[in-house]
Amino acid sequence: MAVVFLSSTFVDLRAHRQKVIEAIDRLVHIGYDVEWRAMEAFPASFRTKSLAIALDMLRDSDIYIGALGPRYGTIPP
Repeated sequence: MAVVFLSSTFVDLRAHRQKVIEAIDRLVHIGYDVEWRAMEAFPASFRTKSLAIALDMLRDSDIYIGALGPRYGTIPP
């Protein structure tokens, strides 16, 4: 199975993120063994540890998609 990690700021690129997720879901529908991972899939209880979880998910992914826009995301200390 190929794992795709989707990363971007959320508020300003919500529609773009949704299009990427829909494209991956269409691949699954036609028989490709692929799944996506992104902040949308994180359980609410993990929000305080989101950086650590995201980095773990990224390490376990085969493909990284970074959607870039004009807005900054979270900048850790």
